[in-house]
Amino acid sequence: MTLDQRAVEVLRIVIEEHVKSGEPVSSRRTARLHAEQLSPATIRNIMADLTDDGYLEQPHTSAGRVPTDRGYRFFVDDALGNKIRLPAREVRQIKDLLASTRELDELLSRATRLLADMTHQVGVVLAPDLEQAVLEHVDFVRIGPHRLVAIFVSRTGVVTHRVLEVDEDLTQDGLDRLGAKLRQQLVGYTLPDVRRRMIELLREDQDWARRIGREAVSRVVGFLEKPFPEEAGELRLEGTSSLLELPEFGDVQRLRDALRTLEERTQLVRLLDRCLASPGVQVIIGAETKDPSLALMSVVASPYRAGRTSRGLVGVVGSRRMEYARAVAIVDELARTISEILNAEERERDPEQRQPGAEDR
Repeated sequence: MTLDQRAVEVLRIVIEEHVKSGEPVSSRRTARLHAEQLSPATIRNIMADLTDDGYLEQPHTSAGRVPTDRGYRFFVDDALGNKIRLPAREVRQIKDLLASTRELDELLSRATRLLADMTHQVGVVLAPDLEQAVLEHVDFVRIGPHRLVAIFVSRTGVVTHRVLEVDEDLTQDGLDRLGAKLRQQLVGYTLPDVRRRMIELLREDQDWARRIGREAVSRVVGFLEKPFPEEAGELRLEGTSSLLELPEFGDVQRLRDALRTLEERTQLVRLLDRCLASPGVQVIIGAETKDPSLALMSVVASPYRAGRTSRGLVGVVGSRRMEYARAVAIVDELARTISEILNAEERERDPEQRQPGAEDR
């Protein structure tokens, strides 16, 4: 439905004022802020029409108006089509903080904290499923009796490590031989191929397996099977306490339902998968989540690329009355920056590879 300019201005004022206060917005307040200085009576008529058309609602008979999901959607679609740019200072802050690490675990942790701090909503980051990551380097370092660190570097330049406990106390010399053997045999393979090759190596070179220790090799197979932090597709959350400060969650049951959904994560991951399947920034508002426990919340999320086939996701989950234009700009910048970092070394190897654009981040 097309809205005339007066109605658009009234809707904009109601949304902006409600985002600030969390309270219904009166016709008198709207009249004072309207560019045409319309009378409260005229504003009430416009508000009534917007309510009939589903853009506003009136919580109580004598109360002012608040935006509906449809009202927010009207301005969110505009924000997606005409993205605001973050101040250069904030763009530098994002790039400087994220680009100073090559550890995937630390990179994703920093991104989650940035999202929460910059939006005052719940920051969410979905780790990439790097099943197709190509092995570039692997090494092992003894850190104590029966303990070693396995270090994995993917072709995109992402570094991760894991502490492994083994029954046999391996020497550093033995670990060096293990790393050299794996680099010789496995560099350039994807993880499914690495696992197959490891099994073949165990069968073909019994003497090598005996010298290193089958139990140690078995632990290495497990490491390569899941080389990145936790499970593939791990979901990170930061800033859930921000919900406690919002008046719409003053009802204890509403707050409990929202926190339970965030804590259990299954429904949230399912919702984020909808965003992961689409290019660019996606916004899901209130009832569009199709989850009653998230009816008062919205999601702003965008996929990022880790290599040519793997994707993860960054976003925020928070109140329906968030500042959508700013949230969209922050999420878009985070997704773009993470994609650039994770693919920098691969682009250096393949100069003809194009920069990741908004359509395939």
